[in-house]
Amino acid sequence: MWILNAVTPTLLILSFSIPAVVGAKRGATAPALAIGWAVFVAAFAFQDLAAPLLARHFYGRDRIDPIAADQPGTCAAVAAGWVPALIGFWGGRLVRRMRQ
Repeated sequence: MWILNAVTPTLLILSFSIPAVVGAKRGATAPALAIGWAVFVAAFAFQDLAAPLLARHFYGRDRIDPIAADQPGTCAAVAAGWVPALIGFWGGRLVRRMRQ
């Protein structure tokens, strides 16, 4: 069950760090933001949709409560998912400038 709880934070860290690496390497803005947004939305979709289904399949209905989200956030993630990617991208650009 610990692996189901570890997927979402890992994806959230990746949604920030992938655009940061692209920004530090002088990559294009649009693909970095698109990848960061997609990973951010995937993290919330996994937490809201896939994790409860996997928990019910492997552990049964009685063990689904610790995994299932109380308030789903996938719709909000679709709207605001670009913010961590944007912060990560410009943070990467700032790190690149400080290294020069």
